[in-house]
Formats: sequence, C-alpha cells, structure tokens
Amino acid sequence: MKNKLVVCLFIFSSLFFVQSLSAKRSSEHEDHAYVKPLPGNAIYYQEISGLDEYRLAMSGVEEKEIATQIPLEGKITKTVYEGKEDNSSFQIYKHIKKYFSENGFELIFEIKKEQCKNRFSNAIYELNPFRHDNNFSVSIPLKQGSPDSMYYLVWKGNKPSGLVYINCFIIAGWSKSPYYRIDVIEVASEASENAPARNSQSRSISSNVPENIPGNIPEFEIKLGASLMAEHQKTGIDPNAADDSSNKIEQPAADTALKAAPPKLMKVPSVTGKLRLKGKKTLENLGFKVKLVGKKVGKISKQSPAGGTDLKPGSVVTLTIGK
Repeated sequence: MKNKLVVCLFIFSSLFFVQSLSAKRSSEHEDHAYVKPLPGNAIYYQEISGLDEYRLAMSGVEEKEIATQIPLEGKITKTVYEGKEDNSSFQIYKHIKKYFSENGFELIFEIKKEQCKNRFSNAIYELNPFRHDNNFSVSIPLKQGSPDSMYYLVWKGNKPSGLVYINCFIIAGWSKSPYYRIDVIEVASEASENAPARNSQSRSISSNVPENIPGNIPEFEIKLGASLMAEHQKTGIDPNAADDSSNKIEQPAADTALKAAPPKLMKVPSVTGKLRLKGKKTLENLGFKVKLVGKKVGKISKQSPAGGTDLKPGSVVTLTIGK
C-alpha cells in the first residue's frame, strides 16, 4: 500500500512539473498577428515551424480518420489556449467566429457538437500533432472532452503574405477550463497554386482528386490560368491538350529541338526524397502526369518508372508517399 502511494505521488508530481514547464514556456510566446483570443485567456503551449507540411481537415470522422483532407505547405503557427473557469466553449466559439469574420477571413468549413462524434477530437489532433508532448500534457486537454462541447472551424483569407488558412478546435471537459487550439497556416507560394479556391461542407474535397488535371475542378480554371500559360511558355506543351498525349507529339512545335526527334521522349527526373508537392510539380512542369499513392503528406519514397527512364510527355509517373 505504501509503495502504491509513493508511485501515485511521483506521477502527480511529474505531471505538475511538466505543466509548470508548459506555463513557463507559454509566457515566452505571443499571439499570432492574425489571432485574438478571448480576453483573459492565456497561451498554454505554442510551436512555430518556418516551413512544414499540414493536413487541413474538411470533414468529420469516417472509419476512425478524417475523411477529407487538404495537404498544405508553409509557415505553421500552432497555439493552444487555456480559457478561464467561467468561460464556456460556446462563448469562445462565438468570440472566435465573430473576430475572424470581421477581419478579412471567409469561413469555409464548420462542424460542431453532435457532428464531432466518432472520436473526432483524437483524430483532429493526430492529423497535425505537436512535436513535443511530454507526458501528454499538450494532447490530453485537446483529446479529452464531450462532443457537446466541441467546435471546429476553418477560415481562409488573402493577406499581404499570401494565402492564409486559420484552423480552430474548441473543447471542454478535461478540466474546469475549456481549451482551444488555433493553427495559422501561411501557405508557401508554390503550394498555394494547388490550394482549392473555395470549399464547403457540402462539397467533398479530397487529396485523392487528381490535382494535376485542373479541368476536373471548375473552380481551379480561372485561378490557375496564369500558371498554366507560364508552364506552356516554359515547356512548349499546350495545357489545353493535357489529356491527349497524341496531340502533343504530332502538333508542330516552335522549338526546332522538339521537331528533331519524333516521337518526343524525355528523361524522367528522380524525385525520391523530395516533399510530395515539390516532386509532383517537378514532373508536371515537364509534361508528365502524376499518380499519388501512399500517405497524404510526406516525402517521396519510391517512383515508377525510375529516374532516368525515357518517356513521352503525358505519360503517368507513380509516386509513393511515405514508407
């Protein structure tokens, strides 16, 4: 009995020590310029990455994971706030929704309460976990709570720095105070070309949609018009003929080097080890179609055909993401 008591005291002391460290770290952090928490709420924990990958949830949970995700890259600021004991999650929800809507952001997705079922809090955290989570002091407040206290919202805005997404999850139940996490994703210019122009809950947007065929998504056509013309000028490949590789081969090209070797073959560059979007864009800029398999985000572990293979433009290169 005495030994059990000692073990319990050690565990509680460890948790108190970790939370004390978290509180000490939080005093060194500041609110992001685009974020204004409820007055009196303090930063519980924060991590900032200069360039990282992020998976934006745009649906609830199906079969234990977020069904619809948008892969992004850019500067990521992830901040956890601790509310006051007399704050409700609904009060925080009303403040946050009003603030972003009045400051140049468009609400593009929202689910709340009973819609946040099937272990939504666990799935939403594991989609973009914190790098440091000693003794689960960061994840537990964001995972443990009642669905009736949960709110999840996503905003999008065009700012001087470029395209910005705001991701907010509110939860209560682990302690007397509610907690909420606000992630700011300042999209890198390269990745922003692939970001959807408009999303809603009624429209399923999945990373499994062939991103290299903009015509499949009507909203992309105007947004990507300029980038497609730039690609045409760089490669000599007509973007309007992207789905018909035979047209590319038979159509006369202005560059005499392209006329010299019919049928036209190009060496496939090796993109293994590169980030998903970078490798994909490298191949697409050369006129190849890209099929993505494996994980939603990460580095390219395998490609087929291998780098150095001669292929016709318009041929499909399969990239495996992750191990």
